[in-house]
Amino acid sequence: ASTGGPVALEKVCVSLPASLTQPVLVVQHMPKDFTRIMAGALDLQAPLTIREGAEGMLIRTGEILIAPGGFHMMAAGGGGINKVSLTTSPPVNGVRPAADVLFGSVAETYRGARILAVVLTGMGNDGTQGVRMLKLSCDCYCLVQSEKTCVVYGMPKSVYDAGLADEIVDIDAIAPRIEQLAMEKK
Repeated sequence: ASTGGPVALEKVCVSLPASLTQPVLVVQHMPKDFTRIMAGALDLQAPLTIREGAEGMLIRTGEILIAPGGFHMMAAGGGGINKVSLTTSPPVNGVRPAADVLFGSVAETYRGARILAVVLTGMGNDGTQGVRMLKLSCDCYCLVQSEKTCVVYGMPKSVYDAGLADEIVDIDAIAPRIEQLAMEKK
C-alpha cells in the first residue's frame, strides 16, 4: 500500500479474525518511525498481533509484520524456519520499503507454496513485478483493491493492467475475502 494505505490497512487488519493462522507481511510506503507508530496503533485495535518487522524476527503464523520505513523487508530462511531480513539497499520504484522486494523474497523463500498477494491503494506500479515473480514461483492468488475504494488507483491498476489480478475487491470486503481464501484447502 502507498497513498491512502494507512486507512486501508486499518480496515483490513482490524477485520482479520484472530483465528487466521497464516503469517501476514505488509509493505506500507512510509518513512522511518511512522511504521512503528502505525504498527503499535493497529496492534491495539486488531485481534491479531501486529508488529514492525525487525532483523531476524521469526515469521510466525497468525502475526502481521509491517516493513519498517527506510528498509526493504524480505523473507529469508530455510529448513522450515523463516525470518525477516532487512536491507537499506537502494529504493525500488522510488520507495524503500518496496512491495516488489518483499514479494520477490517471498517467491524465493516460499517457492511452490500457496501465497495470497493483496495490492492496496497507492501511486505508481510497486508490487507488479513482485506479483509476477510470485505467480511464476508459487501458487499465487492476487487481490487488488477496487478503483472506487482507492485514494489513488495506481498500484492496483498496474497489477490489473499486467493481467496479474485474480479479483478486484472493495476495501470493506478484502478482510472477509482473505479469511475465506485462507480457509480453502487444495
